[in-house]
Amino acid sequence: MQAMASIARDKNGCRRNQFVAAGGKRLVIRLGKVSQRTAESTKYRVEQLVEMLNYPRAWTRSWHNGLPTWNRRWQGGWPSSA
Repeated sequence: MQAMASIARDKNGCRRNQFVAAGGKRLVIRLGKVSQRTAESTKYRVEQLVEMLNYPRAWTRSWHNGLPTWNRRWQGGWPSSA
């Protein structure tokens, strides 16, 4: 199953990414006033992070490891099969 995220725009022009995390919980990442291109790039990375929990790819793992630790905390570590 492929992870899916969506881009939404608030009335004030701020964008956010919505996605369903493990366990079926819907989460939102508020991006602020960013371009559509930035929002799409973030959406793609969110989809990769959610999918990575099951099947990590080398380049996504590399990108993930480059993030600051406070930004990686929600993920909860790598799956044992990685």
